[in-house]
Amino acid sequence: ELDAFGLYVYGVVLKELRGAKRAPSSGERHKTNYEFNQTADARTDESVGDAAHVILIRSILKYPFNWSAWLDLGELCVDDSSIDQEVEELLLPISDHWMYHFFCVHVFIEEKANENAIAIIEKLANGKMSENEGQQQGFFIQSAYLQSQLAMAYYDIRDYDSAHDHFLALAEREPYRLDNMDAFSNVLYVKDQKVALSHLAHRSVTVDKYRPETCIIVGNYYSSKGRHEKAVQYFQRALKLDRSYLSAWTLLGHEYIEMKNTAAAIEAYRRAVDI
Repeated sequence: ELDAFGLYVYGVVLKELRGAKRAPSSGERHKTNYEFNQTADARTDESVGDAAHVILIRSILKYPFNWSAWLDLGELCVDDSSIDQEVEELLLPISDHWMYHFFCVHVFIEEKANENAIAIIEKLANGKMSENEGQQQGFFIQSAYLQSQLAMAYYDIRDYDSAHDHFLALAEREPYRLDNMDAFSNVLYVKDQKVALSHLAHRSVTVDKYRPETCIIVGNYYSSKGRHEKAVQYFQRALKLDRSYLSAWTLLGHEYIEMKNTAAAIEAYRRAVDI
């Protein structure tokens, strides 16, 4: 019997095997693509056996504090919504656990169900009002992670004023933080706060100039100054560091539009849609 971490490793392997196709051997090359894919699918199913999400949930039930297991499970839920009900039922024994609520926040934000995420975060951070008790202070009122998720949720629903307040508070609490600060730079850009954006860009370069988030922040700064060629340079640098950076492809397309390079803008937007 595997322990929680053994089950987690097993679940990760199964997760990576989902949809994998084995390369054809010399004896299989005469088969049609359809026949080969059918054979590969059957062999993959036989090798996988247990479903990845079931194994990950077994690991979580044994040790709920492994956030990596929750993140992998969340990725499976986002990729395949048909397993949502089964996941919810299997996690019912720990549905009152705070890690389960953190998981729900993560999945809701990934699925753009931001109102649901905000409601859970508010409950975790601020407690709730009952008839017999006064206002209870939430146990996670000082959680930087929840504040970042709350800022991202407001950002996704385009409530830039609320997002700005939470991002600003987060930046003041953790001055060396770069996670989610690229979204903060987008908010500052939209609100035309060039001075604040300049300060954020300078601080980010000081912290780590080789982070993709830093490249996005600096690119937004140059874009706000009308220096679109320089902005393109930094967005391209972000993509060299992370080719799957959705925000970088989108912002790159915006800059090409400003430069009247329609063909390049279309290509950048197409790459963003493909991610």
